[in-house]
Amino acid sequence: HLLALTAQAMAEFAHRHSDLPALIAVPVDLRRHAPGMYSTMNFSNMLLVPLEPGAGADVFRERLAQMLAQRMEVVFPRWLDALRRLPMPWLDLMVSRTPDNYRRRRPMETVVISNLGRLDLEALSCPGFRLRQFLPIPLTGSAFSALVTIDGQAELTINLPKVLASEGRFDALVAHLQSRIGTLAQ
Repeated sequence: HLLALTAQAMAEFAHRHSDLPALIAVPVDLRRHAPGMYSTMNFSNMLLVPLEPGAGADVFRERLAQMLAQRMEVVFPRWLDALRRLPMPWLDLMVSRTPDNYRRRRPMETVVISNLGRLDLEALSCPGFRLRQFLPIPLTGSAFSALVTIDGQAELTINLPKVLASEGRFDALVAHLQSRIGTLAQ
């Protein structure tokens, strides 16, 4: 529920500046297709959920559920395989947002929202150590946010690259989210 409300609020903010659909990127853990598999790093793919101006949380939930039911997170276009042959510095330049290209290039997604779910601090504590707080570190280079619920309290970590956060945009986004998410949840 909170993921959908956050997606709606993020899309509303994006639609202040554009009539294009907001593309909400949601990382999906691919281990759900391989029960019992362990990995020491992310094993996920992104689903891009489009939200047109005026579309709400219900539309986001419905589209995300349809995409998950169709297993869209395991679709891998063959042309992407060619990117593996490029040197990593080239890939970095191609996908990174810089002051020179951020106005000319349309990003692949409007925002990434990683929903980490509920976190039980007690389960991560032990004798001599009590976990009191958990803060995910967002990815750099894109508009990235991480949702986590700790002891019934929702936490949202937001990262915007400097080029996107400047000129008061970060503060405006935070103010919008604070006003909208509480209102939407009621």
